Parts: sequence; C-alpha cells; structure tokens
Amino acid sequence: MVKQLRLGVFFSWERDIILPHGAILMHQKARRKTFIFTKTLPGLRKKENLTCCFSDGLSFTPLSHPAELVRFEPLTLLSYLSAVTTRIGLVATATTTYNEPFHIARRFASLDHLNGGRSAWNIVTSYVDDEAGNFSKTEHLSHDLRYDRAREFVDVVRGLWDSWEEGAIIEDKQSGRYFDPDKLHTLNHKGRYFSVTGPLNASRSPQGQPVRVQAGASERGIRSVLPVKWRKSCSQPSKRWKRRSSFIRR
Repeated sequence: MVKQLRLGVFFSWERDIILPHGAILMHQKARRKTFIFTKTLPGLRKKENLTCCFSDGLSFTPLSHPAELVRFEPLTLLSYLSAVTTRIGLVATATTTYNEPFHIARRFASLDHLNGGRSAWNIVTSYVDDEAGNFSKTEHLSHDLRYDRAREFVDVVRGLWDSWEEGAIIEDKQSGRYFDPDKLHTLNHKGRYFSVTGPLNASRSPQGQPVRVQAGASERGIRSVLPVKWRKSCSQPSKRWKRRSSFIRR
C-alpha cells in the first residue's frame, strides 16, 4: 500500500523576510518587505500535504542570531496566512511559561475557525533566560519546574477546548435558544499552578481540538508535555533517529 508523504517546513524570519537561515540577508538579490508576499505565498497557496511551522521568541540581545532579532508574532502571521491559503497546515509556536492557558486556548480555537481546521500549537517552555526580564520576572524558571507547569498548562487548555461539545450551538429560531446548555461545560480547574473557571468563550473548533506539537529533544519535556495517551507529533534531532522512530510508533 502506497503512503503519501506529508512534509513540514520550519520557518524563522527577520523583519518581513522569511528565512531558512540568517545568511540569506547577505545575498545580493535578497529584498526586504517583498519576499514573503511575492515569493512565498503564491507557492504556498498551491501546496497540499504541507505543514508550515513558525518559530517564536520573546527576547533578543545584540548577539542574537539574525533570525531572532525582529520577528512577527506567529498567531498574527498565521491569521493572515489563514485568509490566503486553503490547503496547508499552520503551526504557531507559543510558550507555556509566559502565557496563560485561557489566552492560548482562545487564540488557537479562534485560529482554527479562521482556517477551517488547519491549526496546530507547537508547545515550548522557553529556554532563553532573558525572556524572564520582559515579563516582570527576576529569573527564568528551572527546567523541571517549567515542564511540570507546562503539563498542567496543556491539560487546562485541552479542558477549555472541550467546553463546547459537538453540536452545542443550535441557533434554534423557534425557541430562541442559541446553544444547548447540556452541551456546555464549565472547567472549574484548580491545580498546583493554575485556577481556571471557564468555559471558553470560543465555540468548538473544526478539529475539536487543534493539533499539539512538541519539537524539543528533551526527554523530560516529551514525557511531561506530550503524554503517550494524547501524543500527536514529536520530533528530535536526526542523530537520535532510532529512538525517535520507536517513540512515534508508540
């Protein structure tokens, strides 16, 4: 049986130019502000079985890689791409360390509605210490604490995504009922790191829940953020291919 290969492309960008590497800025034909619109999008519109993942970061220093200096916020960019593409998967990176679960749940549910069910969340916990200073923190959380917190964060997001059952919005004109109250659920989560009442003020997305992606190589992170029971996607460095392939099959 022939299986169709689905490709993923990981993008970084500097200003208005999407980059595979910062060195492209030195190319004589590289042009600012026109690359993404005139070169990239026409090709993306025609693609099938392609997923585009956009990275993110919340700080930079003068010594940062060119692709990390000035960049679009991923969900804003993907909202635009949702309107001009129809066939490609759209993955945005968002950290669990400097966001709140309700914000992430609402943003990705909204994005999934905008593009008809093509959204995915690349889950990260932020590894750059400098990001703490941009969020009123004096120091970055430790590795284990970030992943403990991330595990609960993701559970809350998924719980909020399940606030609305399939078919909860009925728009019954005769009775005047907009939704079926039996299919709306309040989360009432009270955990170690988060207390979130819910429900989410965004209806159930086309996918039910947007896809979750974990692109890190940390064993601790993989086990904490993507438990086996709901693991959707995982990638690790190619030198660990044997371990990665067996991991994905499970």
